[in-house]
Amino acid sequence: MGIKNQKLLKKEIESLKEDLDGLERYIEDFSSFLPLPICIINFLGFIADANKAFESLMGLGRLEIIGKDLKDFFSEKSKFEKMLEEIEKQKIIQDKEFVVITKTKEQIPVRVSCAGRREEGGTYVGSFVAIVNIRELKDYQRNLEEQVKERTKKLEEKIEELERINRLTVGRELKMIELKKEIERFKEELEKYEGRQ
Repeated sequence: MGIKNQKLLKKEIESLKEDLDGLERYIEDFSSFLPLPICIINFLGFIADANKAFESLMGLGRLEIIGKDLKDFFSEKSKFEKMLEEIEKQKIIQDKEFVVITKTKEQIPVRVSCAGRREEGGTYVGSFVAIVNIRELKDYQRNLEEQVKERTKKLEEKIEELERINRLTVGRELKMIELKKEIERFKEELEKYEGRQ
């Protein structure tokens, strides 16, 4: 290979390296920007990388996260392990509900989605894991359920009151019918009595 070809090849390698570095910075910037907590785990379930949103959700720094077993962040470790076993067989699992435990021991309800990562030969090498904090949704749902219970109780009370009023009304109507019959009987007796005189 001539000197000219070596220089061209070296220039091409430098250009590709710059492109690769630029792509790496782009992916890091994009990952940092995402408000969705995301991490990458290896085939054993250990965290290889995590974005800022993941760090924020867990209340931990990057160095405290990388290398940790992801299942340790979940209250139901065995349920999470089963999902990881499933992802080895499937390509994607979406919206499985779990509870994560933060550094301060706060329990946060989340939805987890996973996409398996595979080498060209199809060998499973890990997963992308996305976590959606659904605490506000759960709180809203709980509030709605409480409002429904409260309104149901008020409606039941109103129904009871209406039934009581209905019984009283029907009772009064029956008494009025009875009284009308008695009045009619008295009129008949009065007419008979007046007819005798």
